[in-house]
Amino acid sequence: MTKDDISKRVEELNIASEAYYNSGNPIMTDAEFDSKLNELKEWEEETGIVLSNSPTQNVGSVVLKDIKKITHKTPMLSLDKCHSTEEIEKFAVKHNLVASIKLDGISCRLIYKDGSLVRAESRGNGTVGNDITEAVKQFKNVPLHINKEGTYVIDGEALIKLDDFEEVNANSEFKNSRNLAAGTLSSLDTSVVKNRKLSWYAWEVVDGYKKEVNSFYLNLVEANALGFDVVPMCDVSASEFSNLQKVIDSMLKVAEEKFLPQDGVVFKFDDVKYGKSLGNTSHHFRNGIAWKATNNDVITTLKDIEFTMGKTGTLTPTAVFDSVWCDGSNVERASLHNISMMNEVLRQPYRGQEIAIYKANLIIPQVRWGDKCVDRISHDNIISIPNKCPICGGDTKVVKENDSEVLICTN
Repeated sequence: MTKDDISKRVEELNIASEAYYNSGNPIMTDAEFDSKLNELKEWEEETGIVLSNSPTQNVGSVVLKDIKKITHKTPMLSLDKCHSTEEIEKFAVKHNLVASIKLDGISCRLIYKDGSLVRAESRGNGTVGNDITEAVKQFKNVPLHINKEGTYVIDGEALIKLDDFEEVNANSEFKNSRNLAAGTLSSLDTSVVKNRKLSWYAWEVVDGYKKEVNSFYLNLVEANALGFDVVPMCDVSASEFSNLQKVIDSMLKVAEEKFLPQDGVVFKFDDVKYGKSLGNTSHHFRNGIAWKATNNDVITTLKDIEFTMGKTGTLTPTAVFDSVWCDGSNVERASLHNISMMNEVLRQPYRGQEIAIYKANLIIPQVRWGDKCVDRISHDNIISIPNKCPICGGDTKVVKENDSEVLICTN
């Protein structure tokens, strides 16, 4: 029995439970549900893997009085950055590497004692972070129990997958998935975590691995077998360094296919002992390097701002501009998310305004800035927030939601 089997059964039973209690249209008989639930319990006992969202668990959310500060036993530092394959090859000095997606979320550490999750820590400033244990218990995929004796420490990324973010952000209340993940983890009410669909992906085993193995890659393979979702990765031997760009392109493609927010590709030494021997600066570890794409802003001209209706009456502003080629495709529209974001980026938008476009995560069109010189613009070209709904003609008003101003239709 594997972690994937358990994960699929958990998802199957959770979907069936949701349909039974919330839709009024059961998709599974009681007898079948009970049989599969009992089988899941047997699998969990057999493997020692118990996921936080398993229907065998009853992990209640709590409201905290405050969020405690934690000093990390070992630091959680960043990585040095580069923008070319030549820099990666120079960094490697002919040592084998492991390439993985640089996930764009909140770095977190999980600590297990004799198989039980005892604490979760956010990265914070690298030395001191927050105790986020109760929040992490509400994640979609974190194992509460693993089949491992002693102390096991593993670092990874708390994030909201892009497809989940699209669902959570149906009314364009939030700026991006990373900001929402960070805000959620700072909330004292942990019940919001589950609704915002946070996940966690391991990217380095810190302690508790088999020292004789001495392989960064195999340590994460073992983590996957223990029940953790692991960042997509591949090993890169020194003989393959001429294909580093293909490796990067492949990793970015996988991130897109799996809806993982990313901001580059990480390369770390597979030889754990060698990587540790290099030590660290006050800012970053020397066992790895992060390749990041340079954002290629494309200049174009704003034609208009359209407001489209969300599910609950929220009107989302979308910039419409002259079509431009940006990172592999023609782009002519980009969401501005909400009124706060529109004002922050464009200040006072007007037809004919020069704006800069880029693709966030090399996928999603975004407006980075707009020309602020409005003194020479005719009044007719200024784009105002509509006081009538473009869909039904009802009155609109700007309201505050989750620290952002949004436009709603009052009808």
